[in-house]
Amino acid sequence: MVLEHGFAYGSKGNSLVGKQVMTAITTGGSQDAYQPGGFNQYTIRQYLVPFERTVTLCKMEYLPPFVIHGTHLITPEDHNTHAGSYKKVLIALRDNIFDLDEIMKHKYMNDLHELKKKNN
Repeated sequence: MVLEHGFAYGSKGNSLVGKQVMTAITTGGSQDAYQPGGFNQYTIRQYLVPFERTVTLCKMEYLPPFVIHGTHLITPEDHNTHAGSYKKVLIALRDNIFDLDEIMKHKYMNDLHELKKKNN
């Protein structure tokens, strides 16, 4: 019901305008497997195009995804590191710490630590 015409999209569907959407996914394959010429032939962003189109139809901001590759190989320590990174990303988004234009230049939200904080 949220993505309904007249609420989320259409000439009067402006209820979601400006909201931010980020996908968080895991893959068994390496990042190299998700490249043109790699095992899966396409990038993660290419696989997520239908989600991006839905988000933009609803006039929302589609953020780069948070992606963890090679999950079958991660250690408990890696798991904790990834969980901590994801938490930091969510807090940064909640607190509007980073500039949206800068965020949009990155492939993955995992790269957020590379961004400069606003007003620095």
